[in-house]
Amino acid sequence: MTDQSLPGLEHVRLEDSYFLGIVARGRCLSLRVLLALLPGHPAYTCPLPGDFHCYREGDILLGGFGLIDWKPGRRGNVLIDPDGTIDLGSIHLVGSGSAYVAVTEWFEMRFKASSLTVELDPSL
Repeated sequence: MTDQSLPGLEHVRLEDSYFLGIVARGRCLSLRVLLALLPGHPAYTCPLPGDFHCYREGDILLGGFGLIDWKPGRRGNVLIDPDGTIDLGSIHLVGSGSAYVAVTEWFEMRFKASSLTVELDPSL
């Protein structure tokens, strides 16, 4: 199963999106991502000058989260982009049924989740 076939990611290009962070709240895990939206996504707008994609911040919410395996990634240092923001790299997410794998430069996580939803930040 590819990123695009996961619920809520049909019109998102994760390979061009940016991982921003991770938050756990009870049995829900939230992956904060700067999502590259594709035409066809309801929130898609023309890319800003200098951008290749329409980008929107949002969360990939993993309900009923259960960790199976966690491995550290290959990134050792935090990189700072020219505009001063922290660069945590990309994210890749695949899944089938309730089993998923998320890979960033910081970690590889195998997990189960009862639901996966995408929520865009309404203020941006």
